[in-house]
Amino acid sequence: MNSKQRNYLTKKAHDLKAEVYIGKNGINENIIDAAKENIDKNELLKVKVHNDSPVKKKNAADYLSEEIDAEVVRILGNIIILFKQKTKKSNYNIPK
Repeated sequence: MNSKQRNYLTKKAHDLKAEVYIGKNGINENIIDAAKENIDKNELLKVKVHNDSPVKKKNAADYLSEEIDAEVVRILGNIIILFKQKTKKSNYNIPK
């Protein structure tokens, strides 16, 4: 993913609400299932990592992206933005 694509997706994610929260219990199967379900439906996902989480943001982003087969768009503060484009009927026209 190049910088133009990252900027495009970051702008699209700006108005989205975080749908997955990583708290003091870290990442578990419920978090992974919620992330998978949400990203398969919406393509773009915001994940919030709370300050009391035992998992670091970078590690959480890498682990989640691998588990749900998505790309990390950006980590902004405590927010992780993930993207997984649908093969058919994508909602996003990603610039080249």
